[in-house]
Amino acid sequence: GKYTISNESFLKNSKLVDYLAIRASYGIQGNIDKATSPDLIIQVGSRNSNTGLYQSYFKYLANPDLRWEKTTSYNFGLDFSLFKPTGDRKESIISGTFDIYSKYGDKIIVSRQVSQVIGLDQVKINGGRIKNSGFEGSITVVPYQTKDISTSFRFIYSVNKNLLLEANKDINVTDADKLNGTALIEGEAIGSLYSYEFAGLNETYGFPMFYNNNKEKRYQLYDEEMHLVYSGKTTPDISGGFDLNVRYKRLYMNVGFQYSLGASARLPNIYRSNDDNVFDPLTNVTKEFNNRWRVSGDENHTNIPVIWDSEKYNTAKSALNAPTYLTSYTTPLEMYDYSTARVAKTDNLRLRNINLNYIFPESITSKLGVQSLVANIQ
Repeated sequence: GKYTISNESFLKNSKLVDYLAIRASYGIQGNIDKATSPDLIIQVGSRNSNTGLYQSYFKYLANPDLRWEKTTSYNFGLDFSLFKPTGDRKESIISGTFDIYSKYGDKIIVSRQVSQVIGLDQVKINGGRIKNSGFEGSITVVPYQTKDISTSFRFIYSVNKNLLLEANKDINVTDADKLNGTALIEGEAIGSLYSYEFAGLNETYGFPMFYNNNKEKRYQLYDEEMHLVYSGKTTPDISGGFDLNVRYKRLYMNVGFQYSLGASARLPNIYRSNDDNVFDPLTNVTKEFNNRWRVSGDENHTNIPVIWDSEKYNTAKSALNAPTYLTSYTTPLEMYDYSTARVAKTDNLRLRNINLNYIFPESITSKLGVQSLVANIQ
């Protein structure tokens, strides 16, 4: 529903309030994954070049347990514009809109990694209940506006927080899920990221060390002493943008920025997936290696480990009494890429666009036989 307060008699002749309205809404929305079917779907493909027969493949595996996702939404909003336009001014000096919302999702649909023996590496499941709440708003200020000149500034602000209220009890949360930011953990946000707790570089060998669940420094970790710590979440808490618009007669300029705050992400892997192939001639090498550990003492001013050497690795493993195997990651260097040392905030401010437009007058477009003509630099 919507109630336009500015239509009331006590605001009809107001010079301050040009428009004022409040809004409220409630709704329930259902959603089902269109790429899922309760039955096995097989699609006929192209002919086999050897047999001449058509080949078929699994398009969708049967997923009869997947249910509708239901979202219940509440929203309260305010729209306003202040200082009525007069003379050549066509817009109010200040205008804006604000919304407060809350959404409750039940039986949310999420992707779940599974063994590839079933023919797929992930399936869709109902993950539980989630709550999203937040605030969105925008304010536009037009400080100066005449027939030939106008300026305006618009600021957009959005805050969103999500919380997993209840997780599917059938979901087995693994360390790999936590490291990839896909774990569904009750009481935490979707996209929560976990990492091995980095304990610095070993002073003798330059390989990374990690804390176990007893806060002891270890070269590698047994499964029973595996220790992961919360490292933030992959979605920002705050996002938005702002724009500056300037017009002089037929010349228009727009400059736009966007920003986000509150998210985290992993830095690119130092050693990629192949420890023995650090310097790949077909790929660029990160300049972080300029600050790597070389001699004892370097661990006091860098957290970039030594270049991989299998002989040194085996010597260090024996000297430090490290486990001989890991189920999640084979070497400390791979664990390093998933440690707190390789997590960074993604807070950013970006220049989104710069546009410069000129609208040609009718005296020119009519001679060219076109209805309108605009020159644009972006």
